[in-house]
Amino acid sequence: MYLKTLTIKNFRALTDISLEFSSGINVIVGPNAIGKTTILGAIRLAKSLLSQRVASEAQQTLISLGGVSPHNPTQLIVENLAQDKEKMLEIKCGYKITVDEFDIIKAGSEVMATNLIRSRFGNNNIAEFVAFLSSEAGQASLAVAVDEVASGIKRV
Repeated sequence: MYLKTLTIKNFRALTDISLEFSSGINVIVGPNAIGKTTILGAIRLAKSLLSQRVASEAQQTLISLGGVSPHNPTQLIVENLAQDKEKMLEIKCGYKITVDEFDIIKAGSEVMATNLIRSRFGNNNIAEFVAFLSSEAGQASLAVAVDEVASGIKRV
């Protein structure tokens, strides 16, 4: 999967920009202070807010961009992120997935369904989770989760 399109509105010095990327390596070039680093910051912000690798990633990104103070990380400093604090800040990322990647996702749909149930189970005891999956209620939950995952894959 790769970043295919990027739209940024009202983020730092960028008023409204849309980019399209190709697979492989893309190079962003231009004179100093034109917004190359801001484009990367926007991608980083969207990624960290929507798909954290570690619990504090979003907070760390916001601190590094000046969006929050390390001393008061609960208060957003909008003027450090938005060019015009009265307007909506927008970062949209569009991704393209390859056929091979899509096949891998489809092949892992049962594992995804099981993980979905486990995330909702609310108990970290693996023995209790396995017992639940073996029960009639667990099998019904698995069937529902398989349908949810299949529906999500169909949307992709």
